[in-house]
Amino acid sequence: MHPGAGRITINRFIADGYLKRAGTLMELAQHIGIDGKNLVRTVQEHNRFAETGVDEAFGKGGTEYNQFNGDPANKPNPCLRPIVEAPYFAVAVHPSTMGTCVGLSTDGDARVLDAGGAAIKGLYACGNDMASLFRGVYVGPGITLGPALVFAYRAVMHLAACGPKAARARTNQSAS
Repeated sequence: MHPGAGRITINRFIADGYLKRAGTLMELAQHIGIDGKNLVRTVQEHNRFAETGVDEAFGKGGTEYNQFNGDPANKPNPCLRPIVEAPYFAVAVHPSTMGTCVGLSTDGDARVLDAGGAAIKGLYACGNDMASLFRGVYVGPGITLGPALVFAYRAVMHLAACGPKAARARTNQSAS
């Protein structure tokens, strides 16, 4: 769903229970089971941040990357727009992992390393199964795709260099 979504789209999400809609913030708070006064206070604080352009609570729009993904027509901060006009909407947010910044330690050929740093024969990892090259920093969407392709290629090249019999034996071992 995106800003400007049509009424049919929004109504479908409301009917599915994904979105909650209300005419006032107090009514919305009731629908989602939170304290209405706290919701009103939070929205007032957000609106003050939108006015000044500085999100003191979460830093929204505080980086060039954030601003790139915002609305350039919205000033002074493309990521902060005041919440002032009904209807008001809420959506449940559940924390989860989209990707990972941790994973299996590997060498330059994508071979998984044991606790002592030695390669485990026949075990390879790439993509999100492999420890991030970025050491716990989320650089941006799709950033793991390049390393995933490179290390998948390196793993295949390493297997191929071992010879066909060794590659087949390793493949059969990992399948069992």
